[in-house]
Amino acid sequence: MKNEVRQAVAHLLSTNDWTRQIDEKHQTILRTVHKLRKQNNIYICKADKGNMTVIMDTEDYKKKISDMLTKFPYRKFSQDPTPNYEKTIKTTLKHLLHMNKITKELFHYLDSFSSKCPRFYGAPKLHKPNIPLRPIVDFRNSPSYNLASYLNKIFHPFTEKGEYIAKNSLDFVNKCRAIEEKRGYCLVSFDVKSLFTKVPIQHTLSVMKSRLTEDTSWQIHTKLELQDLLMLTEICM
Repeated sequence: MKNEVRQAVAHLLSTNDWTRQIDEKHQTILRTVHKLRKQNNIYICKADKGNMTVIMDTEDYKKKISDMLTKFPYRKFSQDPTPNYEKTIKTTLKHLLHMNKITKELFHYLDSFSSKCPRFYGAPKLHKPNIPLRPIVDFRNSPSYNLASYLNKIFHPFTEKGEYIAKNSLDFVNKCRAIEEKRGYCLVSFDVKSLFTKVPIQHTLSVMKSRLTEDTSWQIHTKLELQDLLMLTEICM
């Protein structure tokens, strides 16, 4: 049904004339945008919040990225590890296929070829002093992207069962309303610097093992065993 809708929409877009008259004001804006894109001394990117476009000095952007990468927890490799990483995933998936724990269709979906090293960039935090950059890693073309997506579908039900989990801002408000406010109470927001790079991997795997052992509902969705899920998760990490 999804493919039929996509084809119908594509047909409508291709058979209708969507051209429009652009006035002088819009033409001036377009010329300005094209001119800015050709300048090498500026870097154009999206802000971390607010849906705004930011124009930064290229050298300033590079310095902030460089300062970020020279600190913990990043370290420099002598060569690109992506090909070996891709090979490790392929070998692991072949073993699982041979053990009849995954289907051929799933193998081809999870297997990666001609993958690329994840792209690292920074999004300016306009609401912070000196406009620091939020580190963002684009994994979409990495060897483990499809594998991580598959594992996420299996683990997702567990992330909704946490006592201190808020699904969205509305859920957070409702949880706050349920709290009996007492004299001296105040709302405090804690911010952890570089949260994801400081998550202890082995401890995380230990917690996952405990949760997956207690609740085995995940076995309905996959033939993989507990040790397989932990192994694949560690590979992704």
